[in-house]
Amino acid sequence: MGGSFPSGATSLEVFHLHLNRFFLDLPVRGVDPLRIRQEIGPVGATAAMQDQQTLNQLIQRLPELTLLESCTAEVALKNEKKTMKKEKKKQEKKEKQERQKMEKMERKEKKKIEKEKKEREKKEKQERKKMEEMERKELKKIENEKKEREGTMRGRDDAASRSRCERAVTGENMCRCQRL
Repeated sequence: MGGSFPSGATSLEVFHLHLNRFFLDLPVRGVDPLRIRQEIGPVGATAAMQDQQTLNQLIQRLPELTLLESCTAEVALKNEKKTMKKEKKKQEKKEKQERQKMEKMERKEKKKIEKEKKEREKKEKQERKKMEEMERKELKKIENEKKEREGTMRGRDDAASRSRCERAVTGENMCRCQRL
C-alpha cells in the first residue's frame, strides 16, 4: 500500500488516507464499499485508532477484503445472470404458451367457420337438388299433358281414319291410310 504521505503524518492519518483511497477505488473494481466498511466495523476502526498493530493488520487485510468482495460480486453477477436467464426462459415459455393458445383458438375458429361453410353448401346443394327435382317433375307433368293432348288428338285422327277406312271398304271416298 505504497504512496506518498505527508511527512509527520500520524498512523491514524495514514490509515485514513489508505481507507479513503481504498474506498474510492472500490466502485471502479465493482465492489460495494458499504460491505467492506461493515467487514471492518466500528470496533476495528476504534481499535486501529488506539493500537498501531491493529491498524497494520487492517491495512494488510484490505486487499484480502477487496478480493473477498470482488469474488462475492462475481458470484452475485453470475447469480443475477442465471436469474435473468431463468426469467427470460420463463417469459419465452409463457409467450410460447400464449402463442400456442392463440393458434389453437384460431385453428378452432377456422375449423368452426369451415364446418359452417360446408353445412351451408350442403343445404344449398340439397335445396338446388330439390328445386331441380321439382322442375323436372313440372317439366314431366307439362310433357305428359302435352303428350296426352296430342294423344287425344291422335286418337281422334285414328278414329277418323278408321271411319274413312270403313268408308273405303264400303266404296265411298278413299281414305288417306289406303293411299299410303
